[in-house]
Amino acid sequence: MGIPNPAFYPYNANSRDYDSDDSLSENELMQQRHEYKMWEAVKALRNLPVVPLDFMFSNIIPEIGVDIEATRKELEKKGTLLASGWRDLQKDHSGEHAFTGMHEIHNQIISSTIFRDGASRTPTCMMHFRPIFAPISPTNARVGPDGCGQFAPSHPLYQSTALNEDSWFNTLFLEEYEGSSSDEDLKNITKKLLWGIEHLMNSDHRRRFVFALTLGGNDGRIWLFCRQTLFATRPFDLMKDPNRFIKIVSTLAYCSATQLGFDPNMELIQHQGQWNYRITITGPDSSGNSETKTYETTGLLSSRPHKIRGRATRIYEAYDVEDPEREPIVVKDSWVEAKRPREGDTLCNVLEGATAEERSFFLTMLQHGVVDILGRPDCTRELILGGYDITLEHHFEFPGKRTSRMKDVSNLRPRDSYTASGTLVCIEPDALLFGADIFEVHPEPAFGLHPGAEYNPLLHYRVVFREKGVSLGDMFQNNKGTLSIIRTAMRDVIQALSVMWKKRYSHRDISPGNIIMYNGRAKLSDLEFAASYGTIPREDIRIGTYDFMAVEVLNRRCLWNIRFFAIHNPLHDLESLWWVGVWCLVCHYSPNAALNTPEIREHITQLQMTKHRLFSSCADPLKRTRMEHVIAGRFASLASPQFSKPLQNFYLVLERIRAELSDRLRAVESRFPIDIGYFERPDFFTTIQDLLATGDNKDVDEILWPLDIIQKRQKTWVR
Repeated sequence: MGIPNPAFYPYNANSRDYDSDDSLSENELMQQRHEYKMWEAVKALRNLPVVPLDFMFSNIIPEIGVDIEATRKELEKKGTLLASGWRDLQKDHSGEHAFTGMHEIHNQIISSTIFRDGASRTPTCMMHFRPIFAPISPTNARVGPDGCGQFAPSHPLYQSTALNEDSWFNTLFLEEYEGSSSDEDLKNITKKLLWGIEHLMNSDHRRRFVFALTLGGNDGRIWLFCRQTLFATRPFDLMKDPNRFIKIVSTLAYCSATQLGFDPNMELIQHQGQWNYRITITGPDSSGNSETKTYETTGLLSSRPHKIRGRATRIYEAYDVEDPEREPIVVKDSWVEAKRPREGDTLCNVLEGATAEERSFFLTMLQHGVVDILGRPDCTRELILGGYDITLEHHFEFPGKRTSRMKDVSNLRPRDSYTASGTLVCIEPDALLFGADIFEVHPEPAFGLHPGAEYNPLLHYRVVFREKGVSLGDMFQNNKGTLSIIRTAMRDVIQALSVMWKKRYSHRDISPGNIIMYNGRAKLSDLEFAASYGTIPREDIRIGTYDFMAVEVLNRRCLWNIRFFAIHNPLHDLESLWWVGVWCLVCHYSPNAALNTPEIREHITQLQMTKHRLFSSCADPLKRTRMEHVIAGRFASLASPQFSKPLQNFYLVLERIRAELSDRLRAVESRFPIDIGYFERPDFFTTIQDLLATGDNKDVDEILWPLDIIQKRQKTWVR
């Protein structure tokens, strides 16, 4: 299995929409996907600095030796550039074909480019203006950019078989145009650009960062998008200041693919109609010996990223190209916080001196290493941002209709949000684009972490594991979960945690996605956020997956001694594991139940409400609800005779674990500081193990499906 070769779709160049004879339901599905993508893009825009244009030229855009004055004279000689500006750019930008001259202007600049050393060079790309076919990708996107730079057919990375010439795999940078620099056009142009960049960076896995150019009337802006941040320049007038436009176009056209954001360690290949990647990794193996190995992917095991900024974690099924048996292994590619220890190093520290049984509760690491780009570590701040902090204290927000400001929009879902009281309200994406000024940021050389930085420097990192398993979350999402699986997983994870605690580590991110089921047993993965006990958390960040965070970690205060900040300890790991059990209980149901009886229908409706209260991924409003379930006995409200006997027993187990954890928290917080030795005692985890073994009858199991699937089955039966 690889990345599928998408089908050809007819495209109407005038409307920028696909001619379609698809069914209405398919069109509606595509529209929903587009709205979701746009929503994510708008959220990403909330924190966008604007930098001086000269800063972009001096520190971000590569210097490749273009002789701007000589190039300008050549353009004037050809008549492309007049005293009044660009000949082919109409003064009236309101018509449908207002920017059709951009294609000719770009190509004239590219063909006229003169270098200071007098050398003759072949351009990396060619310009495509409103391509006849929108760039198509494995996700069958049906929206194309106004313009884009594409690999020239002579370039080694050009993919002649990649869905005709206008493929996202051949796209280097994007351009978007609007008729004016008005508030509305600025809003539209930015939303279009964000959609395209999100799709480009997440469709082509080789992309580390992307440049873009937007034109609103005569006002141009250069943009940079990377996994740490995204920002634009202040506008410049391309009619009055053609030299800057010449430099932008010529530089982007003649930069190398690596300078334009491609990863030279990833090679895109086509094998039996599938798109795969060959990934070269240099770094230590599990024994600490450095080596360079190449792996070929055969499929993507995790969902592709849906955001521009962030870790962008991808997990591939792959094999070592030197292995004649092609045994499947797993390659994890992600952007991790530069200041954190590497996951592979942490795993080696945890397992140093461990027994074979203790090692069996973790994945077997084969190799790991930081991505190397031309001899330098692939760090966003040092390599992409020129060693500067682009702080996010100033925001680029659209002028226009003002709406009430919302303190935190980072966890809003499309159209839905929660007020401080927990009331569900409707929020449209455009409502986030309220009136404000455009503030200019003055970047400063980085000397450590900037206190105002919302996104810290990221480091491109890869790690290879031997076992190809499936996460507990994916297993349940795909209707393959059972009660016995969750019990086994919880017991095995406690064993893994006990190994970490002996080495004075807390995992700090227990969730269904980080529990890997392999050959009927669970392995604890993703030690990226693991830290030594006593590590003081940063005040501006919570560690973990929100739905499964311990209540004290969410509130940053000890529940039983509120004078103290909560420092992550093994009890918090156990509470996160308890939340995994609660998630299994309230977010799933047996398809074998009498689903259409009134009692079961009412029970499922109540569970859906509980699910949205406890596992909504909505930040502040639900803290109180979660805390009451842990310490105030509200968890007892989940007891129901409608649960099957095995699930009733499992509920009782979770209630006993909850009471045990609550008592332990109260006990340890009555006598600060807490010595790490308390967590190393065998009875610290064996008590929980014994509780999980209570009522565990493997002969009486229960199949569990997600509630959403269960409700769809109910509706089907009703029809």
